Amino acid sequence: FILLNITNSSTQVSISGFNNSALFITYKHNSQSDAQASVVTIQNTVLDSFELGVIALIVLAAVLILGVLFKLGSQ
Repeated sequence: FILLNITNSSTQVSISGFNNSALFITYKHNSQSDAQASVVTIQNTVLDSFELGVIALIVLAAVLILGVLFKLGSQ
């Protein structure tokens, strides 16, 4: 019969036996799997429709300004 004393902390688990010899086990808990991390990364980097609309308006304004300057320069 072996009596174990098990204590838990956020970074390590300490298990000591009846002769006070200690066994330290460390572990890391990952709250997100690789697939969930990939989904979060994609959601944070993909442009939504509002951002695409703003970019389209900026490009349209630039094309309009360049067109007007070209027409004025060719007269």
